[in-house]
Amino acid sequence: MHLKGIKPLLMHAANSIGQTSTKTCLEEAMSKILSSLNIDFQEQVSTRSGFVIDFAIYLDTTHTNKIAIETDGTNWHSSSKAKKT
Repeated sequence: MHLKGIKPLLMHAANSIGQTSTKTCLEEAMSKILSSLNIDFQEQVSTRSGFVIDFAIYLDTTHTNKIAIETDGTNWHSSSKAKKT
């Protein structure tokens, strides 16, 4: 899928999200997009520095190299709540 095709998917996913989830709307939409593209990913991955990234796409079987995807804004990720306790 080309990047142009992601915007309608994101809009559709965001519009179809219920209020019962603890994920943000953006996290729900990203999860649906990655799943629809058959991309293997992991959610809420702890890092060595104590932060938690929203999504990780691992590039190898040892989980050494990954693409980290953040879907929350800088207000959340720069707050003390964003650090793992």
